[in-house]
Amino acid sequence: AYEQYQDRVEANFPEAVFEVLDISKGIWPQGKKFDLVISSEVLEHVSGWCAAVKNLTLMSNCYLLITVPSGKIHNIDRLVGHLRHYGLAELKQELERNNFRVVLHRNWGMPFHSLYKFLINSLDYKKTYAHFGVGHYGFFKKLLSHILYLLFYLNDMLPLGSQIFVLAKKNVGR
Repeated sequence: AYEQYQDRVEANFPEAVFEVLDISKGIWPQGKKFDLVISSEVLEHVSGWCAAVKNLTLMSNCYLLITVPSGKIHNIDRLVGHLRHYGLAELKQELERNNFRVVLHRNWGMPFHSLYKFLINSLDYKKTYAHFGVGHYGFFKKLLSHILYLLFYLNDMLPLGSQIFVLAKKNVGR
């Protein structure tokens, strides 16, 4: 998918370096490491998730931030390529196997993200995706997107929901 937007992305971020890689099969070229590695809404799409977590930890000098969905895999999730959802315990266990410890974790999504997921799956999820998942965004699509964007900020009031945020730190001296 990156190739589709490559010219626009690189034009907007001319100082950045972009790499396309299968995170379950490799790491950044020449073994380059970073102080913070972020994997946001990626692992649910990867069949070899344990290998992906290992590779993410290999690219980090210090911190790893992971966001993933938890709970039930809905029809819309399958449609957009989700292979699995996670529990905090299994993420912690995999990070510990790779010499990282969870220093912060939080669930997110209640009430508006959860309501949004419920409504999409209660309606015709294929039609909803066809209408909002691809194509041009006119005024009304943009307006609805901005409203959802603002409502999702209200989810920060409650540490509940089906999204998991995990900040892990590399164990030093082991």
